Amino acid sequence: ILLPYPNNTNLWAASGAISKYSFVLATTFSGGLQWQSARSVLLQNKSLLPFNSTSVNAGFGADTKVNEQLNFSYKANLTQIDSHSPAETSAQRIDQLLQQLVINFSPSTPLQLKLSGEHYFTRQQGNPDLKYFFTDASVKIHFNKFKFDLELDADNFLNIKRYNTLYLLANSLMANVYTLPGRIILVKAVFRI
Repeated sequence: ILLPYPNNTNLWAASGAISKYSFVLATTFSGGLQWQSARSVLLQNKSLLPFNSTSVNAGFGADTKVNEQLNFSYKANLTQIDSHSPAETSAQRIDQLLQQLVINFSPSTPLQLKLSGEHYFTRQQGNPDLKYFFTDASVKIHFNKFKFDLELDADNFLNIKRYNTLYLLANSLMANVYTLPGRIILVKAVFRI
């Protein structure tokens, strides 16, 4: 249903990214920055209220090959979302940080090890901080003589069973709760013909 109210929505965005390989460190460094601003008028409690929302996202990454057996990747992403109405004094703000680390290690040709972790941090004024750390690990062994691979995967091995998120858009603050199955361990055998 279209309501007969005058409305105007303005959205401005700017972003940039850079990547550089360092031969000395055998590492690719990357970074990015994104800014977005939205202004609109919303109907709330039978009143038209102007709302301003601003989102800033900064990211950093490093991919390193230490040697033939070991490499790792690190990524960090910081997001800040602000929303307020010039007609009211209250404002909402959410700060979020996501960090990811992946380590791959192959001590010998038939053996591969992988460890990964993700750290989520969310802060919103007036609410407790949300902190989560997810970890996964895998071991893979190739038996080339028998054309056979054996793999052990452990997902969410710190056994996180509940995950909360916050999302802010104009005058809406949404909280989502996800129930996770917890720790999952899987053994796979793959035969090659």
